[in-house]
Amino acid sequence: MAEAVGLAASVIAIVELSAKVAVLCLQYSTAVGNARADITRLRSRLADLDTTLQGVQHLLDTRNHQALATSRKLVDSLDGCTSELVQLQSRLDPGKGRKVMHRVGLRALKWPFDSKEFSDIVSNLERYKQTISLGLQIDQTTILLDIQQRIEEVSLQPERDLSMARKPCFSLPFERDPDFVDRPDIMTWIKDRYTSPVGRMALVGMGGFGKSQLAIQFAHHARDTSPQTSIFWVHASSKPRFEEAYRSIADNLQLPRRNDPSIDILGLVRDWLQREEAGPWLMVLDNVDDVNLFYPNSSAGRDGAACHPADENPAALGMQRPLAAFLPKRRDGIILITSRSMDVAEKLTGSHKAIYRIAAMDHAQALQLFRNKLEGDMDTNAAPDLLRALDHIPLAITQAAAYINRRAPRISVKAYLDAFRESDKKKGSLLNSDAGDLRRDETVSNSVVTTWQVTLDQIRRERPSAANLLSFMSFFNPQGIPEFALRDYKDDLADNLKVVKDDKDNDEFEDDLDCSFARAFGCLWSTIRIDGNDCFYGPCQNTFQMVNSRPGPPVRCYCHILIQY
Repeated sequence: MAEAVGLAASVIAIVELSAKVAVLCLQYSTAVGNARADITRLRSRLADLDTTLQGVQHLLDTRNHQALATSRKLVDSLDGCTSELVQLQSRLDPGKGRKVMHRVGLRALKWPFDSKEFSDIVSNLERYKQTISLGLQIDQTTILLDIQQRIEEVSLQPERDLSMARKPCFSLPFERDPDFVDRPDIMTWIKDRYTSPVGRMALVGMGGFGKSQLAIQFAHHARDTSPQTSIFWVHASSKPRFEEAYRSIADNLQLPRRNDPSIDILGLVRDWLQREEAGPWLMVLDNVDDVNLFYPNSSAGRDGAACHPADENPAALGMQRPLAAFLPKRRDGIILITSRSMDVAEKLTGSHKAIYRIAAMDHAQALQLFRNKLEGDMDTNAAPDLLRALDHIPLAITQAAAYINRRAPRISVKAYLDAFRESDKKKGSLLNSDAGDLRRDETVSNSVVTTWQVTLDQIRRERPSAANLLSFMSFFNPQGIPEFALRDYKDDLADNLKVVKDDKDNDEFEDDLDCSFARAFGCLWSTIRIDGNDCFYGPCQNTFQMVNSRPGPPVRCYCHILIQY
């Protein structure tokens, strides 16, 4: 910095001195006729020197003065030039003597240099000018090359990133399941929605019904039919897992600045996927069960904003925002959601038409899945009964087959069925066995009981009164619970809390039923009509439910046995 200040001061001094000498030369050119050629020559050299120094001063006035590495080493040359100009000014300016000579009638000005002395002065000034000009040219060339390099980095690097990012990216952590059983109604619906102008669609159902397996199968299908489409898999069960998936996407796409600690990685990936250069893509959001991750309530959002300073870096601010803000929206981009929560699915898709409620398998599909998973010969007599006992739930079937495979030949299909029917305690033990599956998220249990527990915990978080109602039902034999007993329970609870009962209480009761069962698994009170008659729609039919009802007075509820675990 000191060198730059000294250089600037020297330049200013030389510019001022050259201007003064030029004025004196002008005076001599009108008074001394025999030296006009020398004076013109001197003025020309001074003008050249001034032009060169003006260029140096211009660069010093900009932010690039630190780049003048060569020019900053010319202080000695500038000092020599200054000394030369000081002596030249002193010789050309007679001072008071000029006025005295003018009063006595003598010639006021006389050219003070002989021919040789003047030639030396002009040569020195020319040498100083060339030295300064050469240093200036070197620095200007260096600056221009640096600018050119920066321009190339700005223009060419995005092209390299763009060419890499344009390549289709297949980021799916699961292989295709060789034992997969096609469920035509569901797959046809997904394919139709995928090819229609829709941005989002959701598969909603209870844990273990095959939502993720269907999504995996469709992702592989999308890759086979459209190789130019990028496929991304995002675990959305928690914010850290969501961010981890987005970081993986950024790495696979080799997005610029992805390793910058201050960058908002969620916003970076979202913004890229919203660009035309990203090409078509399919994103699977798996296990989107917590509505508060994607749509936190407004009070929590305000409180969170108040706790953090406004000048936090983008990465920190990004993690404070709801995850819904980071879901990309684009014409050629499709998001497939799997969720236990109808509430989350409705908010993310914005339309009931974009949601498919996943039921248990039909009997033929369940039988084929069991046959695919079972290593030995299948007992065709006992297998149908076992599948009905398992309610045709894909995860339960897979779990039962794995249990039998591990213990064969000691345990047969019939022996498993007998043990399953032996007691409720034995049934819970069998369904709580955790079978491995490489096509399931490693953080998600393969136990039917555990997946049910997750669902019940979710109901407890979303509406505690609905969870209390389920807990109350678990004290009864699961078959034939009178509906009036449930309503009396609600009324007794209101009496104990000294709450005035009115129509609003009945509405709340219906809301509890809806939240507990309809939102998560389909209609609570479910009947079908056969030949004009209402018939009981049991849990082993196409739609599996926690609770069913049999029409006709008195209305009775049928609670699934797993509610009691």
